[in-house]
Amino acid sequence: MVLCLAIIGGRLEPDNLAIFQGLRERAPGGIAVLATASQMPHEVGPEMVADFRNHDTEAELVPLFHGNAATAAQDPRIVAQIERLGAVYFTGGDQSTLLRALAPNGRETPVLAAIRRLHTRGGLIAGSSAGAAIMSTTAIIGGTSMEAVIHGVVGDPELPGLLVGNGLGFFPHGLVDQHFIQRGRIGRLVAAMAFASEPYGFGVDENTAMFVDGHMLSVVGEKGALVVNGSLAHTDARHRRYDHYRVSYLDDGDAWNLVEGMAMPHPRKKPTRRASSRHFVGPGYLQRSVFAPNVFDELLGRLAEGDSERYARDIGTAYDPDAQIEVTVELERSNLPSASRVTRTAQGKRFTVLDYGLNIRCRALEPEVRKAWLHRHTKQLMRGRTVAASARLIAIGAGLSDDSLAWLAELRALDQRITIITVASGKPDEVAADYRGLFERHGIRCTVWDGSEATLPLLASSAANLLTGGNQDRLMRALFQQGEETPLLDAVLSAYRGGGSLIAVGGSATALSSAMICGGASDEALLYGASPDPWYRGVVVQEGVGVFREGLIDQHFASRNRLGRLLVACLEEGARYGFGLPEEAGFASLGGGHRVQALGGAGTVVLDLREAHYSSGPRGFEALGLSLRLLESGQVLDTASGAISGNAQAGLARPATVIGDVLARFEADASRLGEVESGAGCEVFGVSLDETSGTARLSLRISRSGETRRSIRELDWKKAGTRQ
Repeated sequence: MVLCLAIIGGRLEPDNLAIFQGLRERAPGGIAVLATASQMPHEVGPEMVADFRNHDTEAELVPLFHGNAATAAQDPRIVAQIERLGAVYFTGGDQSTLLRALAPNGRETPVLAAIRRLHTRGGLIAGSSAGAAIMSTTAIIGGTSMEAVIHGVVGDPELPGLLVGNGLGFFPHGLVDQHFIQRGRIGRLVAAMAFASEPYGFGVDENTAMFVDGHMLSVVGEKGALVVNGSLAHTDARHRRYDHYRVSYLDDGDAWNLVEGMAMPHPRKKPTRRASSRHFVGPGYLQRSVFAPNVFDELLGRLAEGDSERYARDIGTAYDPDAQIEVTVELERSNLPSASRVTRTAQGKRFTVLDYGLNIRCRALEPEVRKAWLHRHTKQLMRGRTVAASARLIAIGAGLSDDSLAWLAELRALDQRITIITVASGKPDEVAADYRGLFERHGIRCTVWDGSEATLPLLASSAANLLTGGNQDRLMRALFQQGEETPLLDAVLSAYRGGGSLIAVGGSATALSSAMICGGASDEALLYGASPDPWYRGVVVQEGVGVFREGLIDQHFASRNRLGRLLVACLEEGARYGFGLPEEAGFASLGGGHRVQALGGAGTVVLDLREAHYSSGPRGFEALGLSLRLLESGQVLDTASGAISGNAQAGLARPATVIGDVLARFEADASRLGEVESGAGCEVFGVSLDETSGTARLSLRISRSGETRRSIRELDWKKAGTRQ
């Protein structure tokens, strides 16, 4: 039997010509699409069929879905359809649903038997996301890296931990995991390998494929695949230690000999050189969770480009505040002379990494000790950097439109040419065109940064730079790479420190603080607290840019009832202030100092925690002496003293009305916590509202059920508009 497989890491984009060409070449007779794993097979299946046909590959949807699997998996007409086409493609979804459909209670159905016959004849078996997870003999069903390392393998999907089951065994050379770099799955792959006694593990990232032809595996796509070698590893799961693993990162164009266990880098890859302006001599400063999106990839890339004599080892960490356990992932550069290879493409540098050492270890650590360690090891971006008195840091609560009259007037009054920077957007050209058109219609001078390094000096001298809203992770990757400031961030900061305006919209505004709120609802924040891991319930708080030092910022504050998550984030980060920005609101930080002026068509809600008393435990927390007030548009807050000065803009809602509404919605949400988690509750007490100043004071006590924080179940089925 000659293996013919395509193992795709999820989010296969319709414009990925290389992968679709590879599938077409290996499926000359057409391909049977099984959307069995999907919760929306009637949307996912036809869309996948259309994608294949758009790439000149005949495809048919197999009518075997999670709702009819009991009969459809026995249907001889479906068996005949699969045998006629000669190739199979499994879409994303829930791998356990797919496994139950094809092998209920471990008994193989006629449809699965037909797929196995096809496989034996050398026909293509392809799968994306969940369809990739079932390829190995043991399948990873669910769980995050943090859960896998701390709690190990569990049998109950309601418990935190790693879920494994029997796969279909099409790929006999090791365990398979998908969405690998994007979802930070190195921890769960290693834990699964140790549990299943598998010497090799293969983690493939999104929009990327591992094509297997006989004993050769080749990587094609947007990112790459990680090969983990555990043949000489030592595991002590009881003490949460995984030592002496070896990892190799294969980039687009690289290959792996499955029989010899040997990497074969593409000939265009050359060994990294020591003479480089980006040559690292020590660890970086960015301290995001090592299991957060793309962080492990950045750690590998930094070591690959580092000085092999002075910088041979680095670590990434993650922390579970409920278990009070810190996970350390240690990477060690190989002694091989060509262990790190690089090539330059239009998209930047692409690395291949060979045979690096990997250790994963845990230790008990109290939250306060963890916070102190992070503070010591996190770069203070603005430390020692002076800011001109004329500089303005402007945060806007939501994207601008023709209806944003107050903000458009504020920006026009700056009387500065604004450079639009769209690095946070998934559609940068479209967003740039929208902003340019909006500004031109309202008499605001503007230009758009073209994204090239050659024009960075123009950003550095620009009177005003504007970061549009979008994805915060995308923004941070544009501003920091491999733990260092990028030339883009250097240019933007240079203009700001020299007296220019730095404007940030929506998600980019929340990233200005040293800690960035980037996910979670208020009720889950109150119940589960804060975590840097995006795969956990609660408010997700990760390291921000750090240019605004007066407190944390949250966007869409009023319409989405976000007082709870802003409060929890501030309490757990030790912030003195929280700034809630309604859609039409925002503020300007003046001269890099302690003066914050509210701007826009509505005021900024200020959460004052300077006199608050906070205590927490595994079953809840108590916060006493909280203060909430409205900084009206035009007024200035001195964050050092808490004094408010200046005249408010006329015609806006009374502060007491605004704060009273925010407080009422918060109390209503808090009263329903028991509906979210049985046994939980929130007591809000000591509430007062000054009708004249609009200042509210309150205290609250949260009681939790005592259950360990549960992760967001990582189903791979797609919603409309997202690719799996």
